[in-house]
Parts: sequence; structure tokens; C-alpha cells
Amino acid sequence: MQAWGDRLQLNFDNSLDTVEQPKQLFNAGKQRTKTLLEAAATAYADKHQKRSGKQTLKADEAVFFQWQKQTYLSVNNRSAAFQPSQDLLVNMTTMQLGTGDRTVGILTVSNYFAV
Repeated sequence: MQAWGDRLQLNFDNSLDTVEQPKQLFNAGKQRTKTLLEAAATAYADKHQKRSGKQTLKADEAVFFQWQKQTYLSVNNRSAAFQPSQDLLVNMTTMQLGTGDRTVGILTVSNYFAV
């Protein structure tokens, strides 16, 4: 675990006693689409920027991606496809990814989410 920075805390059951984290966290890199929703859907379809081919984001996984020079985080609910009305999508532009994390595909969940 890295010692620096704040962590995100997810709360799906209205109890801060329950620890909620995505099962895995990915960096999909830059998305070149016309809309933010298309960018999120593309990141869900290809979650790992360093692997060729499509690697679909699974249920309870999260992904960072960049779109129009801004950084976004999306946390998938319990179904695999991106659902704008149900999945978390937040602009994280002022947040800085950890050293080296901007160029990798798999990130350490505990570096970004509270345990």
C-alpha cells in the first residue's frame, strides 16, 4: 500500500462499517470518442490499455480512463455492460494517478480505495 494520498470509499449499503471495493482496478488509457458516454462504454469494452484486443470490464470492477484531457473513474455495478443510469462515473481530473500508474493497465485497488 502506498502511504500518500486520499482514498475513495464506496458505500452500497448505507453502512460505513462495510468495506466496499472493486474486485479489480484498470487503466483504459485515452479514449478517442465523441461523447463521454461513448468513452465510458469503450473503456468498459477494453479495460486494459497495454493488452491488445478487447478485455471487457466485469461486474464489480473499476476503470480509470482519459477523455478530452480529463480523467474519469467508473465503477461497474453487478452487471457487465456499462449502464449510465446505474454505474458510477465521476470526473477525477484533479486527482493524480500514482507513480507509473498512468502507463500501466492494472492498478492496485488499495492505492485508490479505502480498506
